[in-house]
Amino acid sequence: MTERSEEIISMMKEAGFYFGKDDEFMPEWERFAALVAAHERERMWCDAEFARQQEREACAKVCNEGVSAYVHSDYTKGLAHGAKLCAAAIRARGEK
Repeated sequence: MTERSEEIISMMKEAGFYFGKDDEFMPEWERFAALVAAHERERMWCDAEFARQQEREACAKVCNEGVSAYVHSDYTKGLAHGAKLCAAAIRARGEK
């Protein structure tokens, strides 16, 4: 049993969940605690992935916003093209 599962079981006891005669442990509660802990880990991973996606998009937007500043000559058009490629590469990192 993980440390988080033990914490959840402790909270369940504090909340008044019945654990059987002499506070003996019931396997259903261990399974429940493990499911809650797994759900928490999944949610944390999803929150972190969402934050990474937001950061990638913000970086790509910075590249795209810089594009309009570089379209005055052939040289700067090359820079604009590079900025577009950079934005596309940043967005592609989230599509693996």
